[in-house]
Amino acid sequence: MADKTIQSINHNYDPVNKYIDDQARLKRSASSWRYAKATALVLIAAGILAVLLAWAYYIYKKPHNYFNNDSSAYTGKVEKKVSGKKIVYFSKVTRFDSSYTDGYTISTGYRWDTVDDLRYGKKHVNDWCYIAKNGATYYFNDYEDQSAQLQLLGLTKSEVIKYSDYCTN
Repeated sequence: MADKTIQSINHNYDPVNKYIDDQARLKRSASSWRYAKATALVLIAAGILAVLLAWAYYIYKKPHNYFNNDSSAYTGKVEKKVSGKKIVYFSKVTRFDSSYTDGYTISTGYRWDTVDDLRYGKKHVNDWCYIAKNGATYYFNDYEDQSAQLQLLGLTKSEVIKYSDYCTN
């Protein structure tokens, strides 16, 4: 019994180990694809949201015509039939600043070509200032003879000039 030999069997587990490694690699790649799909869906959703927000901003900033439903209001032209003839009216946008002193109204008018010019802060294309009382009007920047208007206002040329300081232009 002294010559007893111990026998051992060596098993080759390389194919099993390779199978386990392949399965782990497949699971890792499957989770990577899931992350890629989720990222792609998030990017697509963000893109759609950006398009919808841009569209909403466009609608919000678009000029709205509350007075009539035709496209003529956007061009500044309004057509109307008067006594069977087609009359074309050209629209301009005007704003007035007024002050009241000594019973007189001193007004400064500003004109823009379109509502969008006024809305977006473009400089006005024309301005004027006048003093008025009881239906009589004297324009400060008009160089024609306005002596009749001065008489109706009860002012002289030198008196009316002091009111020109009330003009806002």
